[in-house]
Amino acid sequence: MPILEDLKGYAERATGLRRPGKRNAANLARNRKPHTVRFKDDGLVPNHPRWPLIIYRGAVDLDERHDPAAVIEDLFEANRWGDSWRNGIYDYVHYHSRIHEVLGIARGKGRVRFGGNKGRIFTMKAGDVAVLPAGTGHQCLSADDDFLVVGAYPPAGVYDECRTVEDYPRALKTIPKVPRPRNDPIYGSGGTSGETLEATKMTEYVVRFLVGGAVVSAFAMLGDVLRPKSFAGLFGAAPSVALATLGIAIYQHGAAYAGSQSLSMMAGAIALAVYSVVVCHLLVRARMQALPATALSLVVWLTAAFGLWSLAGAQT
Repeated sequence: MPILEDLKGYAERATGLRRPGKRNAANLARNRKPHTVRFKDDGLVPNHPRWPLIIYRGAVDLDERHDPAAVIEDLFEANRWGDSWRNGIYDYVHYHSRIHEVLGIARGKGRVRFGGNKGRIFTMKAGDVAVLPAGTGHQCLSADDDFLVVGAYPPAGVYDECRTVEDYPRALKTIPKVPRPRNDPIYGSGGTSGETLEATKMTEYVVRFLVGGAVVSAFAMLGDVLRPKSFAGLFGAAPSVALATLGIAIYQHGAAYAGSQSLSMMAGAIALAVYSVVVCHLLVRARMQALPATALSLVVWLTAAFGLWSLAGAQT
């Protein structure tokens, strides 16, 4: 079927028959609210640490005048999601670590599990569209014989396919670096997927703020009753915010993601200790002025921080 569909697609592009065209494709998009689902890292499939899977039900009007696959292709391309293909969905768990993906159902019905082996199963029908942030696991469990999917990708990113344990450490580094798409694949620059991803990001910031504030307050009260006060400083804002951040990371993204973040925190703490020793030596022993001593120590801090960060990254 993929070869026949590809040949049909080439013929339709050459002749323009049964294709709405990019200008008219937007008229075939139905206004639908997004259904969002977040998945945790399961140790094999990272999923995305911040952004959810987005599903639009019946978002594309597939009438009899046009080839349904051509409608979805033109709609995606009009919104700058290209490199489209026609096929099914692989029957094994896989994900993409360097690029986002959109899947539009052109024909038939299939049961698809998103999020990896511990994810959720959705029945996807003709006209449905799923937007998969980088790292989102997906697998077709069963499908009609005529099940046809159109896939496409935003301009930023490089296609890859990950499915093994060996892919996992590299994917943890590349997935967060994939930029947010500028356009929704269905609704364009004013679409809801970008707003949903941005709202998800802002929600996480608000949660971090509230939880961090609560933890800071709790540690401040604990530090106030401790003696001596120099020891109480261990329970100041920085350690408590770090603990709150790690707690949220474990809850939302799993222990593996939080572990990689904790290594970066440890590297930063060591670099700060090196900075403190150097600046104290320059101020007390070398009798330097505060400004040049601080500036020189900052260079040492940056060197130590980025050196240890690179070393930590190589070990994860």
